[in-house]
Amino acid sequence: MSSVEPEEPEGLSILFPLTNMKSAGGLFDDESFCAGFEMGQLLQEMKTADSIEQNIRYDNRQQADLIAMHSGFTVEFEGEGYEWLWMKAERISAAGASNDGKVDP
Repeated sequence: MSSVEPEEPEGLSILFPLTNMKSAGGLFDDESFCAGFEMGQLLQEMKTADSIEQNIRYDNRQQADLIAMHSGFTVEFEGEGYEWLWMKAERISAAGASNDGKVDP
């Protein structure tokens, strides 16, 4: 009895389709949608985390820096010149932050 190997997918895959992207027949440009989705996730993570280390798209660097400042984090990026950057973010003062991630005055 021979076994059939599953076909290897090319690149990354997702668990469910993002139907509102143009490539799936939706209204929104793929790159813009992905950038907003990624930065929305980062903002949510910064509401509860004291430190974050993750890859982000190079084109989101400036927005990630603004989100970090808004949320009371310092941030460092590694990997200039590539499509992806490694981002390290640390809360400035965990004691001085409220539940929503904003730094208390």
